[in-house]
Amino acid sequence: KPRALGDIVREFLEVSGLSRRAELAHVETAWRKVAGPEISARTRLMGMVRYVVTIEVGSPALLAELSGFRRRDLVARMAAELPNQLVKDIKFVQGSL
Repeated sequence: KPRALGDIVREFLEVSGLSRRAELAHVETAWRKVAGPEISARTRLMGMVRYVVTIEVGSPALLAELSGFRRRDLVARMAAELPNQLVKDIKFVQGSL
């Protein structure tokens, strides 16, 4: 049975993982824009699972600032920047950047 080309392409992107990588690249671009150059230089997108963006943070002081004082604002700005993807929260984790 003939299939629509769009269905075939969509299936290929899902199976190959390219769709997920493109989605994460879009989330990373949004994070860099929302966070600004100073913060984005000291953080790294780790992923997005179930509407929660996970960001690795290089210092305990910045981790405290982002997770405590700025999280709500950053979540709202990420949600506005990514209207087609539901962002409910941002999880900040200590890393070794």
